[in-house]
Amino acid sequence: MQTNHEMMGNMPAQVTRNRSFAGAFHYWYGRSGDRYLHTVFDPETLPELDGAVYLAVRKDLDGRRTVIDAGIIENVPAIVRYGQALAHARRSGANEIHLHLMADTTRQRRDILNDIRHRHLAGQRTSPCLHSS
Repeated sequence: MQTNHEMMGNMPAQVTRNRSFAGAFHYWYGRSGDRYLHTVFDPETLPELDGAVYLAVRKDLDGRRTVIDAGIIENVPAIVRYGQALAHARRSGANEIHLHLMADTTRQRRDILNDIRHRHLAGQRTSPCLHSS
């Protein structure tokens, strides 16, 4: 039997029971039923990194989270990467950025992104991947 969080498609990660990490990690389920661990950031404090699936998320006052936009951050200069991600987040009303950092290859990131998009953003226009050659 699925839990309420599984039916909604997301849930806090168990590590968040430790107050030191409260709210720092969150699972998102894809259409496949696979779950993906994400690190939660304020849009203004994104770290310098490449190779991540990002979700622009709106967290409501009651704690409910909704994916507003999604994409891939890969091989993009920091000024472009964060400027675009922040602009998408602000336009969409997102107040959190969730980064999945555990996919090793571009193909894995695309597969995960598509899995999450099909569950949480089906039928919506989403942002292009933030990628440069």
